[in-house]
Amino acid sequence: MVAVNSGGSAITVAGVPFGADQYFRGGSVNSTSDPIAGTDDDGLYQTERYGKYSYEVPVSAATYDVALHFNELYQTTAASRVFSVTVEDQTLFSDLDLYATAGHDTAYTRVIKGVPVSDGYLSITLTATIDNGTLSGFAIYSEDGKLDADAGPWSRGENPFVQTNYTADPAPVVFGDRLYVYTTHDEDVTVNNFYTMNEWRLYSTTDMVNWTDHGSPANFRTFSWGRDSAWAAQAVERNGQYFLYVPLNNNSGSRIGVAVARQPSGPIQRPAWQTPGAGCHEQH
Repeated sequence: MVAVNSGGSAITVAGVPFGADQYFRGGSVNSTSDPIAGTDDDGLYQTERYGKYSYEVPVSAATYDVALHFNELYQTTAASRVFSVTVEDQTLFSDLDLYATAGHDTAYTRVIKGVPVSDGYLSITLTATIDNGTLSGFAIYSEDGKLDADAGPWSRGENPFVQTNYTADPAPVVFGDRLYVYTTHDEDVTVNNFYTMNEWRLYSTTDMVNWTDHGSPANFRTFSWGRDSAWAAQAVERNGQYFLYVPLNNNSGSRIGVAVARQPSGPIQRPAWQTPGAGCHEQH
């Protein structure tokens, strides 16, 4: 059995040790000192992890019963928080209004039984229709399953993995032991009420979880003839050089430019060509 005090430190509830908050991915914490109705174990319900997030608890392959503990410690009116909880993709409840169901500062517990786990992690996922999901704690029970202390935290990349820019047109390519993804970049401000894309961005990873932001390897100004519209690109390697093929506009219409670098992330050594049309090579 494993029990966790969401958003709080280790406590003991009815003789059961609840560990400090762990195994979570995402979310924020909050707490209250208010007394909690419907329980003698106020401490479990005086903290919360809230938001859109999940818990990924490393366990052996087995069948589990899961008790989840909730308290509406923030909202004080109905229809202010509506959220859903799944356990291993099984629905515990959908669109629950916790205040309307249990009231403010009142313990509320739900149990889901017979949950099979075969992938090494028991997943508890919270999503919200209004405001945020909230959870005060949980306990996992099994006759034959156990916590896998050697598994370590579950690793999963964020979705989307780019969260600092508006990107589109991902172009993945593997060079060596690293996956590179070239993208376009939608600017925050539009021009002439149309897509505004001035540069390409580059990201890479070796494990699909941890990503490196390489910044912008090129933009439309990399090409002296470029005017705007740095749209979907792709890169290839040949003879130790990396060629970035990019579409963009100039005063005579759309063209494809080719930039050359010695590394996937640049710097660009030279813009090599623009096409179509005979005699339109540009070399430096």
